[in-house]
Amino acid sequence: LSGHPLSEYEWELEHYVAPIHELEEWPDGQEIRVAGLIRGFSKSAVKKTKEVYGRFVLEDLHSSVEAIAWPEAYQKYQALLAKDKLVALKGRLDKSGNRIQVIVGEAIPMNEMAAQWAKGIHLTLNVVGLDDHLLPKVKAICEKYPGKAKVYFNMQTTHRGVMVVEAGPELRVTPSSGFLREMHPVLGEDSVEIEL
Repeated sequence: LSGHPLSEYEWELEHYVAPIHELEEWPDGQEIRVAGLIRGFSKSAVKKTKEVYGRFVLEDLHSSVEAIAWPEAYQKYQALLAKDKLVALKGRLDKSGNRIQVIVGEAIPMNEMAAQWAKGIHLTLNVVGLDDHLLPKVKAICEKYPGKAKVYFNMQTTHRGVMVVEAGPELRVTPSSGFLREMHPVLGEDSVEIEL
């Protein structure tokens, strides 16, 4: 799959959105986030009002689903909704009839999922034997990836369990795959969690 245009977003697809093949198990009307490559795009007009809406197939690395952007959503996001574009969608699952489709509520470029959707990032540190160099290292990585997501330090202590410390507003990040590639070796993969 290395040549697939989505392969460089494999990490984001895993952490920010639902895999398309799992949508069958989700209930009708469920709010969802999905992302992928737009294939087969077509425009139609609502008969009564002549307003334009879009239909397309959204494909991730393993599966695909039909999506529909009604006039209001289509008008707002039409620059992003076109064949071969990589998009991330927030929407609603529609399982009426014998098919599954996603009703588009919001669309963003796929490379903005971390910047737009991550509300916070939780970094777990063990206070026992905490290396003096660790916090400055963690802070430096955070400063390299500025953004909107709040940073929380989950401090594991010996006697008082976990204390959660929220970093100040000057330390906000974009938890992109680059951020995680640098943070994982420092804290360990299990110590970094994204809050959506």
